Amino acid sequence: MNDSVRQFFNILNSLPLSKKISMVFVIILVVTGFALMFFWTNQENYQVLFSNLSQRDASAIAAKLKERNTPYKVEANGTMIMVPEEKVYDLRLSLAGDGLPNGGNVGFEIFDHTDFKTTRFVQELNYRRALQGELARTINRFKEVNDSRVFIAIPEESLFIEDRDPASASIQLDLHSNLPPAKLTAIVHLVASAIEGLEPEHVTVVDTKGRLIFKGGISDESSSELSNSQLDYKTNVEDEIKTNVQSMLEGIVGSGKAIVRVNAEIEFDKITLSEEEYDPSATAVRSSRNIEEVMQAGEKGSKTAQTLIDKRRGVVPSPDQA
Repeated sequence: MNDSVRQFFNILNSLPLSKKISMVFVIILVVTGFALMFFWTNQENYQVLFSNLSQRDASAIAAKLKERNTPYKVEANGTMIMVPEEKVYDLRLSLAGDGLPNGGNVGFEIFDHTDFKTTRFVQELNYRRALQGELARTINRFKEVNDSRVFIAIPEESLFIEDRDPASASIQLDLHSNLPPAKLTAIVHLVASAIEGLEPEHVTVVDTKGRLIFKGGISDESSSELSNSQLDYKTNVEDEIKTNVQSMLEGIVGSGKAIVRVNAEIEFDKITLSEEEYDPSATAVRSSRNIEEVMQAGEKGSKTAQTLIDKRRGVVPSPDQA
């Protein structure tokens, strides 16, 4: 064994310097090739788990992946999460069971990576999605709002003005406290001002409990405000009844052992009556006319006065009388 090693080194020493450098270079290439092959063989192929995520959804999904010790990558400025290819479908099902993603809103960052091959229809659709997402993000900044969704309906343009339909919008609010009328009006005007051709009377607002908070289609702004005050009145009545009933029950069964829920149905319909009275017994003068005639003494004056009377009665005098 020692003789073989000694003979190998003797052969190396006998080689010229150029061949020694070439041999070292070949050995380095072979080792590098094996290392790269080993690296690529053991490297996992990552695929997209979810894309176009909101910051809230991306953060929640990353936290779930960390809990499960699943490797992941964050791409596209935090809006895309990639995981190993063999785990994509399992993770989608398991995260869907956890309610993720919960439908976060996509804003104008959707245009950060544009494709020139995109059709005009897709661009308009993406713009509408981005506008809806930006409006929802703005509404979510109100402290009374947990989450919101905005839906915009923009009709197609027509060459004839009379055939154009007005734009409309619907807003769904997830509230954790009562929204004051002033803030509700601010949300309606915020959405109406952000969309071309949209008037506040064409905006409808509902909450996640199915209650109509702001009714669109009313041109009179005071009518919409009245509906908001009615909602506040309904809430106050429910809270007052709930407090009174709960205090009575807790006095019997003990504090904290009674749960009371009240749903008040209040009639807010308005009835407008218009009356016109006609009294046949009462008379009223429609018009009057006074005629004053002066009669002069003498035969000629009598004839003249008689002629005037005949003319008023429609009698034509004879030539002799005239």
